[in-house]
Amino acid sequence: MKDSVDYLKYVTEKMLAHWEQRARHPEARLERRRKREPWVTRWFGQLLPLGVVLWLHHRKRHAARGNPSDAGIMGNIRITGKNGPGTSNFQSE
Repeated sequence: MKDSVDYLKYVTEKMLAHWEQRARHPEARLERRRKREPWVTRWFGQLLPLGVVLWLHHRKRHAARGNPSDAGIMGNIRITGKNGPGTSNFQSE
């Protein structure tokens, strides 16, 4: 019984010390968060989010013009070739 009381007292003291330390330095935590790069960049790097933003901007711009065929992923590309559709020659309209 004595050991559990001592352990509970130890854990309580540690928790209070941690909470007091956090209460004393909230600006330090905020500064660390400001310096931290966004989660999208941390997870995917810089090129993938940039590509998605550019693609969405392109879709939005073409949809606003009233040209939904340009808003698709491959809306303006036709696959044709010497042997008909499905060959490796690409032509852009």
